[in-house]
Amino acid sequence: ARELGATHAIDTTGRDLADVTAEVTKVTGNGADVALDTTGNPAVILAAVSALATHGTASVITSSGPPVTLPPGVLLLKGRKLRGSMGGHINPAVFIPRLLDLHARGRFPVERLVKNYPFAQVNTAIADSLSGATIKPVLTFGK
Repeated sequence: ARELGATHAIDTTGRDLADVTAEVTKVTGNGADVALDTTGNPAVILAAVSALATHGTASVITSSGPPVTLPPGVLLLKGRKLRGSMGGHINPAVFIPRLLDLHARGRFPVERLVKNYPFAQVNTAIADSLSGATIKPVLTFGK
């Protein structure tokens, strides 16, 4: 994440989510303005919402996982929002040219984010995704 422009990175390996939430709040000062969950794990989603600043928004971008239960106060007391996001809620006519411009200027290294795998290597793609070796595995079909 740091190599791709993140100002901070928190290694969560073996850590309690409450500790991670506290560290996010410490690093940001008041909590994150935006949190993005890609896991579908209810405990991680609750931690993401809990790490938000006042009026912050957490987005869930996966449809897998068990139901999420949040105490109302986690949202209410700071005006936090939890939302589902389909396609990033972007305007493609604005967003895609912006990404192309960033890529042309060397600020969006898509080649470091995406790796293609032939469908026969689906298990390798999954393993690489889970280990972090690949950020976005893409399965290809045909020759």
